[in-house]
Amino acid sequence: MPAAARIRISVSDTGPGIPPDIDVFGLFGTTKTEGMGLGLAIAKQIVIAHGGNIQFETRIPHGTVFNIDLPALGPAGART
Repeated sequence: MPAAARIRISVSDTGPGIPPDIDVFGLFGTTKTEGMGLGLAIAKQIVIAHGGNIQFETRIPHGTVFNIDLPALGPAGART
């Protein structure tokens, strides 16, 4: 699908970043002392169900940016 037919939502922070050994999209993957590690796993499934993709990159020296790409016309290509 051409880039123009997609919408990108980006969320970034200035925290410590995500260690490379953590699967943040896996169940129970977390860098925090509290919480179950379900949030990003659930978010990924929702994004995929809508025909999209979610990815992240750690920024040096601090921070992470998450990018969510969704089809502009909805998951089935129909106008919503």
